[in-house]
Amino acid sequence: KFVNTFEHMKHLKTLIIDTSSATKLQFMFSDCMIENPPYLNTSNVTNVDSMFYKCTNLKNIPPYDFSKVTNMENTFWGCSNITSIPYLNTHNVGSVYFCFAECTKLKSIPLLDFSNVSNANLAFAHCTSLTDVGGFIGLRVNIDFSDSPLTHDSALNIIDNLADVSYESSSRIVSSKKSTFDTLTPAEIAKATDKGWTIQGWS
Repeated sequence: KFVNTFEHMKHLKTLIIDTSSATKLQFMFSDCMIENPPYLNTSNVTNVDSMFYKCTNLKNIPPYDFSKVTNMENTFWGCSNITSIPYLNTHNVGSVYFCFAECTKLKSIPLLDFSNVSNANLAFAHCTSLTDVGGFIGLRVNIDFSDSPLTHDSALNIIDNLADVSYESSSRIVSSKKSTFDTLTPAEIAKATDKGWTIQGWS
């Protein structure tokens, strides 16, 4: 475990460390001023809860192997200087609660696999610069982009990758800014409706 290992180290800039046997990296760099974290062997890691929580100087995210990760809660919460994230294998992730919240300069995220995500609450809260989203494969839980000025293409990417939940008892909701919602045609909204989803826009 490397839980809380470098938490609050305000002057940490770089390091070399063997994490090949690590399974938990919770709060590893929490509240550090690190800008360019090293690539770590995360092939056995299952929990990255708050790994970079409030790393406000963080600018680059290495393409970590998250193939066994199940918990990404708060992982990048408050990383207010990142502008993009690389592709991450999120197939086994169950929760992305607050994962990217308060990433106010985040502009783009790639197509991610959210087929096992059961909690996406506030994952993108206050992502006020987010425009480009690749979509979320197999998404079947509510997700909120009401703080983000997503492009029309991004909205379609989300709709196209939604799981079909039409056979379930309650509708799922994708929330967006009204400016994004207004770019969608009735036919495009119907693609989501047919799969059991409600698309809504907020001012």
